[in-house]
Amino acid sequence: IRDAIVIDDGRWLWWLAAGTAAAAALGFTWWLMRRPRPVPAEPPLAPHAWAMRELARLAADDLPARGDVDAFFVRLSSIVRTYIEGRFGIAAPDRTTQEFIREASRHPDLSGDQGRALADFLRSADMVKFAADRPAADACGDALDRMRAFVDATAPRGEAMT
Repeated sequence: IRDAIVIDDGRWLWWLAAGTAAAAALGFTWWLMRRPRPVPAEPPLAPHAWAMRELARLAADDLPARGDVDAFFVRLSSIVRTYIEGRFGIAAPDRTTQEFIREASRHPDLSGDQGRALADFLRSADMVKFAADRPAADACGDALDRMRAFVDATAPRGEAMT
């Protein structure tokens, strides 16, 4: 009789697989703990709140005093058009002034005095942007005040920001 023969039953393979799985689980857990956490997104501002914030920023930049009337009216009309798109669902930034005025006149909340004030502003802004009209700094301030009043008057009830 000879000594017992050791037969390799492959248990070491199972131990290797278990160790590898444990190491992978620990590595994955470590990665989950160390990865950057997503910053919760701020809820979007209501269109009128956004517009008032942007109008305040425009006023703080004081572009007319620096002689940059073009940039002032470009930004002011962009703010107003974006506000109208968000508030009334009219694709204002993508339309010409005439197309926009036609579309806005059909909207029940923009008919009457509000629609006329808006149309007057957009036409005067077009004169500055495209016809080289150069209004005085006080006229720029007046346009800014009128658009603040417009946003305030067309804000949803109970949410006007005076």
